[in-house]
Amino acid sequence: MFTESDKPAESDFRFPTGSIIVREKLVGKNKPTVKSLAVMIKRQSSFSPESGGWQFLYLNPKTLAVTRKDQATCLTCHGRKKETDFVFNSYKP
Repeated sequence: MFTESDKPAESDFRFPTGSIIVREKLVGKNKPTVKSLAVMIKRQSSFSPESGGWQFLYLNPKTLAVTRKDQATCLTCHGRKKETDFVFNSYKP
C-alpha cells in the first residue's frame, strides 16, 4: 500500500479523461480488512471544474453499493493537490 511519502506525484503529469483510480480503505492493524473502496473517475473538466473533472465515489466491497460522497468532502484534501492533478501519489507507469 502506498502512503503519501512513498512515491511523490509528478507535477507535470495529468491523467487522461477516462482514468480510474481505486484505493482500499483498510481497518485493523494486525489483520486489516477492506472497509470501503475510494474511487476517482476522471471525467471531462466540465463535469467538475473545481476538481479538474474528477468524480469521487465510495464503494462498499460487500454489497457493491456505490455511495456518492459530496465532492466538497473529498476536495477538502484533494484540493491541496491541484498541481498534481488532485492525486496524492503518482500512479504513472
